[in-house]
Amino acid sequence: GILHVVPFLVIHMWDVVRDHLDIEGRTCKFLQDCLYTKYLHYSETARETVTPASMVVCLTEEVRAVAAGYADTVDSCRMLGRLFVLMYFILHTHPHETRWAVICVPFLMTVIGCCTGGSLVKIDELVEHTETRMVSLVHETCNKYEVIADYAQRPKMNELFHARTLDVRMARGKQRHMTRQLDYWARWLNSMFTCMCMALGAPKVIAG
Repeated sequence: GILHVVPFLVIHMWDVVRDHLDIEGRTCKFLQDCLYTKYLHYSETARETVTPASMVVCLTEEVRAVAAGYADTVDSCRMLGRLFVLMYFILHTHPHETRWAVICVPFLMTVIGCCTGGSLVKIDELVEHTETRMVSLVHETCNKYEVIADYAQRPKMNELFHARTLDVRMARGKQRHMTRQLDYWARWLNSMFTCMCMALGAPKVIAG
């Protein structure tokens, strides 16, 4: 009973320590500070090429995404360690029956990641572009509200904003769809290889 509780306690304590380390939060703050400081030292020509909307999106959305990616990379190292332990255990207990699965699953996951990585990057760039256009329209509306009101352009601005928010919704929908497909690829591989291992090992179990 103690051997069952102690590992869980250690894992819980490590998760608490990891929350206090706040790797993602520290990384996000560091990137925001660096980006803001760099912008303050831009020349006049360089500042003209960067819109306020781009800065807002970078300091809020993009920096957070980069920090989350770094934190996910650290978690991936932990997951790889767990994967190697499981692979060693499987190969040690069933060296002949499961060797093909241990080799095929990581290979197929790597191929799928390489084939879909470019598409995921393009969708992320599309989301960034649409969000920047939406924030840019809001910024322009706030700065030129009196002109918009004097020339009765509120309906036109509403149409433009509706189109921009629709673009953002469609881009985020594509992003969610791609992420879900990648998640289900891993689940399908897990289910199929588990089924194949059970089917191949069943005759030996029945035979004793």
